[in-house]
Amino acid sequence: MFVLVCHSIYVIYPIIPEFLGNIFLIYGGMGVDLFFVLSGFLIGRIFLKEVIFSKEQNRKYNLQRFWKRRWFRTLPNYFLFLGLHVFFMSIGLGDDQTQHSAYIIKNTSWKMLIKMPFFLHNFVDLAPGFFQQSWSLSVEEWFYLLLPLLFFAYIKISNNITAKSIIRFLVGTILVLTFWKWFCFNIYPSFFFPGKVIFNFDQILIGVLIAAFYYFYEENLKRIRNLSLFTGVLLFLAGNFILIKFVLVGSPVASAALWMRLTFTMGFACLVIFCVDYSCKKSRFTELVLAISQASYSMYLSHMLILLFFVDRFLMKIPIVENTVGGRVLAYLLFYIVTFLISYIIFVKFEKPVIALRDHKWFNKKQNSIATETTAL
Repeated sequence: MFVLVCHSIYVIYPIIPEFLGNIFLIYGGMGVDLFFVLSGFLIGRIFLKEVIFSKEQNRKYNLQRFWKRRWFRTLPNYFLFLGLHVFFMSIGLGDDQTQHSAYIIKNTSWKMLIKMPFFLHNFVDLAPGFFQQSWSLSVEEWFYLLLPLLFFAYIKISNNITAKSIIRFLVGTILVLTFWKWFCFNIYPSFFFPGKVIFNFDQILIGVLIAAFYYFYEENLKRIRNLSLFTGVLLFLAGNFILIKFVLVGSPVASAALWMRLTFTMGFACLVIFCVDYSCKKSRFTELVLAISQASYSMYLSHMLILLFFVDRFLMKIPIVENTVGGRVLAYLLFYIVTFLISYIIFVKFEKPVIALRDHKWFNKKQNSIATETTAL
């Protein structure tokens, strides 16, 4: 929802106060930071439990199972929407220039397009305008692949998988990646771009670090839930101070944006500690939240096409919509409604059946005693 707000705010930007529009833009982008922390935490818990601390003789099989389940969850929907982007962008725009003309496929080279099925389009390059939101999914896919390899290399070298050694390893890796990001930003600014895969692993690993603390010291973390909430709020305020004082000022400090994102990421990690054991009673509201969460992956993949073809190419071509306050508000609300409905249908009719295949006997010849995780992950 953060990302959708950020990408769609241009629809109502002319009719709201400028500062409010800028707030939506800035804080909408932070949804990706929160996503990386949550992903690292959720996937990190699964990886530690089902792979690293499984029986050594089953570890290789469990690693294959980990990769299979991750890729069944993410790849089919990605390839579906990659194909839809290629199709619609190829036939739907012609020479028309819109608010999102950067997403026209003719502005994306075939060399770059060929990289996208392999998630190489922003590995070391800048993410192309075409299907641009997929840059964060590319980060995730490389994380799924490289996290186990990194852990297995560490275990092979150190022959030590105790709680303290795992936490030291994660903290050390985060520090190295953070320094690498700072070094490239200051020494090789032409190479640095925050959307590249190699500059986002530190945020995901902060989530994995919280998962490790939770795996080893669950009761201790439960005792400091309120302290974590307080710390998370303080870090969020500190991030806002950096944003206002050193990023948005007339002469901003060059590297302040890096420290701002790191501060917000650590704040989100603290909030995860507070929220992980939070429960609420079933209600209409919780059912709506569940439905949005189930449709969220398809919403993430589809929303740019809906903005381009439904909002820009159809709604905003109607004078009463484009030139009136009520018309723009209606277009803004319809964007969310249509995006959710289309995405939920795709979840039910395509995404969910494909996810179910990963537990089919064809893909599970070897039986083990590990409990099947929920399809929500």
